[in-house]
Amino acid sequence: MSGTGARAGHRAQPVVKSVLVYRNGDPFFAGRRVVIHEKKMSSFDVFLKEVTGGVQAPFGAVRNLYTPRTGHRIRKLDQIQSGGNYVAGGQEAFKKINYLDIGEIKKRPMEVVNTEHGKQSAGSKNEQDVENISPPGMCSLGEKTDV
Repeated sequence: MSGTGARAGHRAQPVVKSVLVYRNGDPFFAGRRVVIHEKKMSSFDVFLKEVTGGVQAPFGAVRNLYTPRTGHRIRKLDQIQSGGNYVAGGQEAFKKINYLDIGEIKKRPMEVVNTEHGKQSAGSKNEQDVENISPPGMCSLGEKTDV
């Protein structure tokens, strides 16, 4: 009998989902993490209200939720998958941009530049300066001076 009670207690734990929500058409908004707690969010409308505050959308209240790749509209709370990514929209239509790449740090490929070490160019500034130095007792025109 104690085994049955343990199972009942296990089922009684509330379902908690965590999702990442982007703003519709905003290529610079990296997304906002929203936690869906079964007891706090009893309906899809309550969830949309929570998302409205979370993403602080310039279009006002969030009225629609879409999948980021296809723009499929989510209409029920049970369609939302934990760990999923979604796009929050107002009255406007879904705007197709690559939401999943927003905010991703792109590493530049390493570039190897071959350099030749130990060689100096013939016309370097230092070599010209050395050639223009007159020995003691000589002026720059090569004439001997009386010192």
